[in-house]
Amino acid sequence: MSWKKRLPERGKCFPMLVPGVILMMPHLRILLITLFTDVKTITADLKARTLIDTDILSYYFKGDQNVINNFSIYLGTFELIEIRLITYYEISSGLLAKNALKQLEVFEDFASDNLVIPLTEKFCKISAELYTILKQKGGMLDDIDLLIAGVAIENEMVIATNNEKHFQRIPGLRVENWTHKL
Repeated sequence: MSWKKRLPERGKCFPMLVPGVILMMPHLRILLITLFTDVKTITADLKARTLIDTDILSYYFKGDQNVINNFSIYLGTFELIEIRLITYYEISSGLLAKNALKQLEVFEDFASDNLVIPLTEKFCKISAELYTILKQKGGMLDDIDLLIAGVAIENEMVIATNNEKHFQRIPGLRVENWTHKL
């Protein structure tokens, strides 16, 4: 089953225009043109970009209805789902370890249609700073969680996770639990 078949049918996406302004965002692989006349509205909407954590992606592929509905709502505004390279690794390694080759093919189809954000030095530096802050407070997280937080903070993204307790300890990180209705 294709990953897209899990989503309810959605309407056509129409380009949006801002008089005299065209915002290009190559990291989203889309050209954003809007009907808004207020650029602040666009900025607020762009900050609602969401980075999907591995657990939420797992719930999606297992057919969790709340997660599927939240994906559908998100894709009504944004063209792509964004995951980090580590999520790609975690899902792929888990499926390979179970010899779930058909599920792996569906996941790889999903990944090729969406955006896998690579790790960069900048993300790693932010994550290292978070590590220092949390270590000084005595509340450590594992390195993988710190890396996803670094990606989300650098890109001004919300993180969709069911692991709220861990991520809420990170200063400056916005967290949503997509296993609940948003």
